Amino acid sequence: MPSQLPSFLVVSAVANKQRVATVVAHELAHQWFGLCLDGLSESHPIEVEINHASEIDEIFYAISYRKGASVIRMLQSYLAPEVFQRALAKDIKKHACSNAKTEDLWTVLQEPVNKNIVKKCVR
Repeated sequence: MPSQLPSFLVVSAVANKQRVATVVAHELAHQWFGLCLDGLSESHPIEVEINHASEIDEIFYAISYRKGASVIRMLQSYLAPEVFQRALAKDIKKHACSNAKTEDLWTVLQEPVNKNIVKKCVR
């Protein structure tokens, strides 16, 4: 027989779950949209236009690295580790002596599954 919890504990547990879901959604939105949400100076979108090499130091900090690592893990999980690694190797080999654009990476990540999901998720 399941134990009966006092109603204040049940409400509290539900409220806690809702709060956690709200915070997680908010933080994920920061990962994708950066400053658009609440104007924090510490946040920016995943892809940022750089006009001069001196600007690079302005955008790279701990959150940038964690954000990039999170996106890489999500993509690897979606595609499967082996497929993801082959796509990255293909992209690195293709651009070994040239510059690559963000679109180049999305293209090689899309090819194995023949879907536009990766590109649509990032827009």
